[in-house]
Amino acid sequence: MSTTGGTVEVPNRSNEVILLHTILPCFGAVFIGLRLYSRFCLLKAPGWDDLLLTFGWLATVASDTVICMQTNYGLGKHMSNVDPSLYEGFFKLMYCAPLLYVTSHLCIKNAFLSFYLRLTADPRYRRTCFILIAINTSIYIACFIPGAFGCKPITTFWNRALPGGKCINLNALYLANAGLNMTMDLCILSLPVPMIWRNRGLTTRRKLIASFLLLLGVFTCGCSIIRIPNLNKALLDGDITWDAVDSHKWSNIEIHVATMTACIPTIKPLFQTLFTGETIAERNERINRRRASSAKTGSDGGQVVSELDGSNAIHVARKLSVAQTASSIPMPSCSPTAIGTPQRVESYQAPHDGEQIQWGKNPFSGFTETIDDDPKRDYHEVLGLPYGFDTRRRPSILAADPLDEEVGPTEVLDSSD
Repeated sequence: MSTTGGTVEVPNRSNEVILLHTILPCFGAVFIGLRLYSRFCLLKAPGWDDLLLTFGWLATVASDTVICMQTNYGLGKHMSNVDPSLYEGFFKLMYCAPLLYVTSHLCIKNAFLSFYLRLTADPRYRRTCFILIAINTSIYIACFIPGAFGCKPITTFWNRALPGGKCINLNALYLANAGLNMTMDLCILSLPVPMIWRNRGLTTRRKLIASFLLLLGVFTCGCSIIRIPNLNKALLDGDITWDAVDSHKWSNIEIHVATMTACIPTIKPLFQTLFTGETIAERNERINRRRASSAKTGSDGGQVVSELDGSNAIHVARKLSVAQTASSIPMPSCSPTAIGTPQRVESYQAPHDGEQIQWGKNPFSGFTETIDDDPKRDYHEVLGLPYGFDTRRRPSILAADPLDEEVGPTEVLDSSD
């Protein structure tokens, strides 16, 4: 506290609070807008992850609004300098902020996991994603209900002098929620790592690009780690109107960085169009021509043997030493950014015994295996085929690069057995 011309200057960080909680939502709005434009207008493939992330961002904006409103009730000042008549308004808003915060965490984390689900047909990986979604939802319920109804009556939260009122240990609840959120962040962040670095179809450069995106997630975890001691200080120091500024700051950075990180992979097609001047349809046509040309240069044709519909459709073919006849068959996109469209599950099989087979179950996984050209071989066992796949058929087209351009209808060669 200082004096100027005999007037006492009260320390006030309210402008810092308002500035931060206004700028970051604007950045988030830009990223969300680009994501939705890319998904709805360019790719025409919206999904549940878009809905969840948008709702999570709206919950975050609502939380930012509540925190900015708290500056009218003393946030940013030492509690000793706040008019006691403002306490009730401050704590009413403090009651709302954590509920909105955990809601935004629920939506954003589940948006990440929904995004992962649409990248793969691997039942083990998908099962892990569903388990994490269930755990994340359970954490939300376990924190939201006690946070909303932990005081009896509820008005005791902002009026502790109410006769007969009592509350659970809300400080312990908030700290436990912070620790659980950080643990979930680490689990979600590490989930795609094995898929990326075990995929032999990805170049080192593309693996590094994917890893860089994960590093942004590490920054989010870092914000969570920094936030916990600041939250503990705000809850226990007795000067919550001053100490809560830092806690709110790191919570805000954490949520908005997570939102922007989730948007980056989905806006890649938009930037490709802006920088190359090539539309999605034009790029699809170019890639289709290139793939058809590559197929025609070989001595073997191809026959489509299975196409399964659904959110992760499977389209496979087998190479045959027969006459070639061009045919155009609609193919779903295999790009991880084209979420909402079926995913291709393809492979390449050489026509002779002992030659290599390359199998790509999803855009981020694959391996090379030397096998015999045996029509009676159980390819479920060899290749780990998805459930429902016809083992009497042998797969054969090489899966596209998962970070390649968007792919639409693809020309393949059709022939009779």
